[in-house]
Amino acid sequence: MTGLTARTLIWIIVPLVLASYYSEYLYDTLQSVISIGRVREDLQYRIVDGPAGIFASTIYGDVKGKVLKTPNGLEFYTFLDIPYATPPVESLRFKRPLPPKPWKGILDATENKKICWNLAIIDIEDDPRQNEDCLYLNVYVPKSPSNKGLLPVMFYITGGMFAFNDGTFKSWKPYNFVERDIIMVAMNFRQGPLGLLTTNDGVIPGNLALWDQNMALKWVQKNIERFGGDPKKVTINGHSSGGAFATAHLLSKHSKGLSAELLPKAVLSQAWTIFSLIPSTMLTSLLTLLIQALLLRILRRSYLPSS
Repeated sequence: MTGLTARTLIWIIVPLVLASYYSEYLYDTLQSVISIGRVREDLQYRIVDGPAGIFASTIYGDVKGKVLKTPNGLEFYTFLDIPYATPPVESLRFKRPLPPKPWKGILDATENKKICWNLAIIDIEDDPRQNEDCLYLNVYVPKSPSNKGLLPVMFYITGGMFAFNDGTFKSWKPYNFVERDIIMVAMNFRQGPLGLLTTNDGVIPGNLALWDQNMALKWVQKNIERFGGDPKKVTINGHSSGGAFATAHLLSKHSKGLSAELLPKAVLSQAWTIFSLIPSTMLTSLLTLLIQALLLRILRRSYLPSS
């Protein structure tokens, strides 16, 4: 009888001691499970800000983000390195991107760990994060927007002479957008030979950088509402070669319906994007400006509502 009593006490006391010792860990784990459960139960799939952290749910899996502040002290949610495509490595190298594979558990999206390879056309610092497995995007969301409905989205394409740069937080800050109740999405894409080389025979199809961006735009359409964004109010923006890419998406039938109708207002076309292969002369520059003015006039009539 005594042995049975002692064994019973052991079975009671030991779990209590362990539970007390690991109480904080168990609490965080339980809160994490509850938070993710709330994300799934929420019909709008909005971001969940709880004791265990910042969580959101994509159609491929759950992600954990963090809160940062703008220089003016405004807090915003940050989700980094979310995969928007399957890693383009080995047999997928020089191939069009495929959708990302679903994952189990919670993906840590609090740090930028990978960027695409940069072609050192100019003297730039070598970045140890360079990797062929680089098709990731970043989402920045205002924490307390004045607008309680779905927010407009700025889809940003970085410049860099078609050869270098990345879409990470270190390179491009979202401060001006989140302070104005705009969600910002920035992404990495293959560049240089890995993104634009073609053999003109189908072996290496070319324009893979544009196909990467197209895949990221499709990701936005399928997932941005879960972050509080409006998929019907996505505007593509880019500077330098990113502006050229943005213009290409405006003209491409493959990107039709992936961005808002007010897209032309956000695209800054540059002379070299139209006549990049023609020797630069005063006549060429003037002709380019005339064509751009004509195009903008046509686009305004086609896309912008009448006043």
